[in-house]
Amino acid sequence: MGDNSLRELAATADIAKPPVDLSLLTPRQLEVLRCFVDTPHEPPIAHRLGIRAKTVKVHLLNIQNTLQVCCRVELMKVALQALGGDIRDGPSLSQRLTPETSEND
Repeated sequence: MGDNSLRELAATADIAKPPVDLSLLTPRQLEVLRCFVDTPHEPPIAHRLGIRAKTVKVHLLNIQNTLQVCCRVELMKVALQALGGDIRDGPSLSQRLTPETSEND
């Protein structure tokens, strides 16, 4: 296979993937996933949620297993796709997804 064939295959693989079903996650796992999108490191997530970093790691591994993704990079990719946001502009993604957040915050 040439380079062009590999690129076409990779592009097709990305298109062929169905969106992840976040309803498979528990409310706490969804909360951890939203924090993960803001910062992909256990200690800040743990501090923010009032849990241990090891607990965050376990949640992330369980989320990966549930969503059938192989690694954290893939988890970030599917999380951004599923949560529908670009964290580079404006408030953090989790702040935008929290209904209680007002514009005055």
